[in-house]
Amino acid sequence: MNDHFEKAAPSVRAAYDAILKTARLLGPVREDPKKTSIHLMRATAFAGVTVRREALILTLKSNEPIESERVHRAEQLSAKRWYNEIRVASPRDVDAELREWIAASYAMSDKPRTARAMPSGHTTIDEYLAQLEPAKRKALESLRRAIREAAPGAEECLSYQMPAFRMGDKVFAWMGVGANHYALYPGAAAIRQLKDALKSYETSKGTVRFALDRPLPATLVHRLVKAGIADKIGGRVPARGKTRAARAKSGAVPAKRKTTRAKGAKTASGRRKTRSRKP
Repeated sequence: MNDHFEKAAPSVRAAYDAILKTARLLGPVREDPKKTSIHLMRATAFAGVTVRREALILTLKSNEPIESERVHRAEQLSAKRWYNEIRVASPRDVDAELREWIAASYAMSDKPRTARAMPSGHTTIDEYLAQLEPAKRKALESLRRAIREAAPGAEECLSYQMPAFRMGDKVFAWMGVGANHYALYPGAAAIRQLKDALKSYETSKGTVRFALDRPLPATLVHRLVKAGIADKIGGRVPARGKTRAARAKSGAVPAKRKTTRAKGAKTASGRRKTRSRKP
């Protein structure tokens, strides 16, 4: 447990302790440390805590969207299941409003699910996929290929325990499954930009859902991924293996400037540089 807080500010550990104290006033709580986060458990997890150097990222469940500027990311996993991320930097942030959200999430975790909708305990995308039913695994593998086609230079990773794709240290898309669908999470800007093309699909803020019994619209996925990259990273998608010169020609990166010195120009010492003529 202490490894999670090794590089965090003291106020971050104090914030975690305040969250834990609040939760334990509601009933039994078990801490379940994972590789990159800490799960707070009742019968099932009611909170996820990711430790950063200056703050915690607290993930709580709700049965409807939480309308607050404190929620910096929210994803709808099913009709009545939302995951909300809140930044908590110090014990002062564990106020009456946050305690109310913690209590609501705790209340939703009183009974284990008979059929698990979301995989857990995985450390790679392949491990995530291995836990899925065959139909869901096949659908996500198709979505995975389409994302890689749109961004061949991207790196696969896990973010919030979901399969994700990043360039450098910036994640630009996530994918996941629900009870009766699978989903791409390219961000709200991509959804707004392509809203006309998405009219026949179920969407919410930052999310588009695909039916398991319908073919994946690969071309649409390509457009969503590229729009997500443009929003979160900026510029065009760099293709794997391209040189800087080739990417500069396509406009992906600025071209290097060539510096030339005019004939007879002064050097740093103030003398004029002239070419010596051969005798």
